[in-house]
Amino acid sequence: MKIIEILETDHVAIRLLHRCVSQKMDVESFKSFHDFIIDLHARIEDEILFPILEKAYSDSEDILYLIKRFYSDHLLLKKLGSKIIEYGETGQEALYNQRLERYMIILIDHNKSEERLLFPLWNKVDKSLQEEADKKAADLVSKFGYGKYTSIFRAVGKK
Repeated sequence: MKIIEILETDHVAIRLLHRCVSQKMDVESFKSFHDFIIDLHARIEDEILFPILEKAYSDSEDILYLIKRFYSDHLLLKKLGSKIIEYGETGQEALYNQRLERYMIILIDHNKSEERLLFPLWNKVDKSLQEEADKKAADLVSKFGYGKYTSIFRAVGKK
């Protein structure tokens, strides 16, 4: 598995999820989905992809700023997701549904920006660093649990 392919596949699945079932996502399904976003997807970016890009483009203030913005988006999604879970668990259905929609819009916009602005930069990264990143990303997916990784999208909205 290649790191960019993992991330792009996640992005496509997230867009499809939003189109098909995000309005019907119950709290338990959202918890699993949010866990996947924060503990796997964003982690791959924060711990592997972004640091390598920062190193490779250390002389470009624009790219470093862009990467910083993506880190900040992850923090925003983490906080927003926690509040959505709180709203769902305390029966605040209107806030839960409104914030869930906002979360998905922010996430999808973030992902599209990564695809357009960040992922193309990967092609200029040294091949040995790319291979190392691919192994680390595959290892994180393995540690997260491949079954859990693939079940996130199958289970959401089925309750």
